[in-house]
Amino acid sequence: MRGKFLTWIHGSLMALCIFVLVCTLPAYADEPLFSGQRYTVLQKAAPLSLEQSQIIYGKLFYAGQTDYYRVQGKKGDLLLFEMAIPRRGGLETFRPSVAVIGPGLPMVSLDPSYCVIPNGLGAHIVEPSLREREVTDPMTRCDYWITQVFQFRLPSDADYYLAVFDKEGKPGKYSLQVGVPEERSIARAVKHPVQVLQVRAWYNPTQLLVVMAFVAMAMGLFFIGWIAKRQKK
Repeated sequence: MRGKFLTWIHGSLMALCIFVLVCTLPAYADEPLFSGQRYTVLQKAAPLSLEQSQIIYGKLFYAGQTDYYRVQGKKGDLLLFEMAIPRRGGLETFRPSVAVIGPGLPMVSLDPSYCVIPNGLGAHIVEPSLREREVTDPMTRCDYWITQVFQFRLPSDADYYLAVFDKEGKPGKYSLQVGVPEERSIARAVKHPVQVLQVRAWYNPTQLLVVMAFVAMAMGLFFIGWIAKRQKK
């Protein structure tokens, strides 16, 4: 009996070591950024890199909120982004706009309650498309509406800003992919389970809590059964 117990302990420790090793593997591109309410001021815009792809998982919590992101670019760099809205109930009409702000862009007249455009800078306002695409992320199995895809070459060596806002003041979640998308697959999900859980928790917190509750219940029943068998012997 003691030998079986030691074997079980050894197997459990091995499984734990493998899980920790997998979770600490070097991250791929498409690094997730969960913005929360930290970047609602232009001067505190979240820095992004054009050298690797990054996905922002954001949320507009209240009417008038604008999220800002900053990219330090060089003349001729390609700025590419894709806006996606979770395909879930309550977000069917949530369609935020994205403003690209920086030097060398057209001067536009925009309601200052939407976003801040500093003096001397121009902007491209990228509105939701009338032709949306429905997609499923193969890594996280989350469903989305692709509402905007935009790309252009930066005209100057300077900082450029992306501002996400909703003209109707609706709250909602959005996913903003900046840069050329990397391959996302089930294999990558296996290598980066923590990222998958983070995204699933952002996408549908209730669903993840239910799954975790079932896992905890199953583990509890397993240990109760194991203890009962030991007591019988």
